[in-house]
Amino acid sequence: MIAENNHYYCEDCYENRIISDHLYLERYERIRKSVGHQLSLSFALSESQIKGSNFINDCYVNKNQGYLHAVCGAGKTEMSLHTIFQALKFGNSIVFVIPRVEIIKQLYQRFMNYFPKSNICPLYQDMPFDESADLYISTPQQLIKFYKEFDLMFIDEVDAFPYYRNKHLHRLVNKSLKDSGVLIYISATLPSDYKQMIDREEMQYCLIPNRFHGKDLVIPSFKKYAYMYSDKLLADILKYTVNQKKLMIYFPSINLMTRYKWFLEKNHIMCEMISSKTKYRNEPLRKFKNNDYHILLTTTLLERGITFSNCDVFVFESDHHVFNKDTLTQIAGRVGRDQFFTSGNLIFYSRFITKDMIKARDEMTRMNRMKKNDMQVMS
Repeated sequence: MIAENNHYYCEDCYENRIISDHLYLERYERIRKSVGHQLSLSFALSESQIKGSNFINDCYVNKNQGYLHAVCGAGKTEMSLHTIFQALKFGNSIVFVIPRVEIIKQLYQRFMNYFPKSNICPLYQDMPFDESADLYISTPQQLIKFYKEFDLMFIDEVDAFPYYRNKHLHRLVNKSLKDSGVLIYISATLPSDYKQMIDREEMQYCLIPNRFHGKDLVIPSFKKYAYMYSDKLLADILKYTVNQKKLMIYFPSINLMTRYKWFLEKNHIMCEMISSKTKYRNEPLRKFKNNDYHILLTTTLLERGITFSNCDVFVFESDHHVFNKDTLTQIAGRVGRDQFFTSGNLIFYSRFITKDMIKARDEMTRMNRMKKNDMQVMS
């Protein structure tokens, strides 16, 4: 506790100075209307997705905590749909927790299509709170609104900022989950602390090394460069102004990205950029998706949860400490996600080759090898 002006504040909440010992807390039970839920799918799950779906359902039925470890592009969200549908029919309270607001917005639209008769509420800063919702899609911070509420909770991208190793947000998760509730972690990577929990048999584990379209993960190429503003590197980017492919270029900092955008525009290459400081983030993403321009500069803000068709990826200064193994693995997963464009160019540009670059490449190679073994078992 922190004392200030005769008030006591929780250390986790001190930055906001909203909650103190001078306030009191009211709790009440949410009242929801019973509706005829419907699951509407225009596709069939692949064999690997069925495996993941069965794993989630087994955890739900047997009241086990679970970790679904599935590669980028496996269709992890789709693996959760049948269990969510069962929980909705039983009148259970459900939340899908995601660290990034941009991904919540996208997932909300998808869930509206999957569950057309259910009341779905996206929860993030300044969004209205619908107390009668059947399913919430929420940031971890918004779980402060709930106490012993949820029968089923999914935490997507458990290794992402700000949730990963944040004690305050972990407490919010535990506080909002019922004692009998089921918690399912989902990610394309497996952090060491969660692996230890799995090794201690504190949670069930399932690995899905296959993308939904069955093709391999794209393995990154390493390219060294001495000067980022070189004509050779500029020529590599210039190709995307005359072909139909998209290109995402990742930078370790906003400052570097801003300077490079000026450099590209000086050379008559049209592009857009997006970062945590971008006020209206949906606009550049919409234009990029609609091919209004073909080159998007970004930070690690878009390292996960974003899908663009026919898109290549360059990572500039991939030897920077910002680009650790898990971040590079997630970024690499942006390539080849579309069922019609299952391959593409994935290049890590750097002055040096780091251990994290090698580990990320080795991890993707290992997953491709495991995918082949998995497919042989299924056949």
